[in-house]
Amino acid sequence: MEAKQDFEQSQPIVDQEPEAKGTTTRKSWSLRHPWASLVITVGLLVISWYSSSLLLSMMNKWVFSEDKLDFQFPLFLSSIHMLIQFSFSKLTLLALPRYQPKEQTKISWKEYFCRAGVCALVTSMDIGLGNMSLETITLSFYTMCRSSILVFVFIFSVLFRIEQFDRILLFITFIITGGVILMVATETEFVFSGFLFVMASSIMSGLRWALTQKLLLDHPMTSNPFTSLSALTPLNFCVLFIAGLILEGPKEFVTSGVWKQQGPFMSIVLIVPGTLAFMMIASEFGLIKKTSVVTLSVCGILKEIITIVVSTLFYHDIMLPINVIGLIITLIGIAVYNYYRIAFTKSPVPEQESEYIALHERV
Repeated sequence: MEAKQDFEQSQPIVDQEPEAKGTTTRKSWSLRHPWASLVITVGLLVISWYSSSLLLSMMNKWVFSEDKLDFQFPLFLSSIHMLIQFSFSKLTLLALPRYQPKEQTKISWKEYFCRAGVCALVTSMDIGLGNMSLETITLSFYTMCRSSILVFVFIFSVLFRIEQFDRILLFITFIITGGVILMVATETEFVFSGFLFVMASSIMSGLRWALTQKLLLDHPMTSNPFTSLSALTPLNFCVLFIAGLILEGPKEFVTSGVWKQQGPFMSIVLIVPGTLAFMMIASEFGLIKKTSVVTLSVCGILKEIITIVVSTLFYHDIMLPINVIGLIITLIGIAVYNYYRIAFTKSPVPEQESEYIALHERV
């Protein structure tokens, strides 16, 4: 019996092999540093969001600018981008079934057009007017004007009784408005028509947010940005395409000399911006899921600064000291607005509402 015990003790201990030890070390490191994978994931999402948004802005400016490609069909081009986003959203829902609506509720065509149709009309006006403004104004000026969106969000949210009137928020919106005025008043390359287009686009973006909250926020067909794109982009396409037929002309679009001059390069112009827009929305949605709307707000402010700086360097946009002061005032106002609304208002931003932030950039 003792000989048998001695024999068993003399056998090698398999569990203590170097590979097992290495595995244990990796597991313990992962348990000790659970934040590491989160930091890496969030970092990659921020890089994806920044790069796709910046490339989209730079490319749109280059495509529509009179002294660059001078592509004079922003409505037709935006409608094509809607089809691309629709395709990507459908592929995402097929590849990731967990994002499909849990409630398979059937809605009538009347309800669909009354809810989604109104939002699609306003969204199309937002996108179309924004892209049309880039034909005549600088990208930095465009970005500064678009920072006024929060003012219109506040106005429409109060008018539609989505939020209660708050004097402090009103005061903050006055500060943001003052900053925007400082940015706009001394613009060296001011074009009135472009200014009207971008401000109308900003108003439509504020109305778009309010209508989304009022009509679609709790509806199963818009439970996340992917289902929202799947539901709204077909209508967005129809509105933009019809507007293109009326305002830009199908004959002019087909016979434009740009197709012969640029050749196969135009396929990039047709496909890439829509792809970048979808990447931007997906990255922003992932960032909200991994962090919070506060983090998104801070990152969004930094993104606007980067866009203006890059536009100044790449397109040689002129920024006077008064423009910089106005920009700083506006960005501080936006940061305070978001912080106050989340931390001190009686109805803080719910998670599902924050997911709609991903749909309110220029796409």
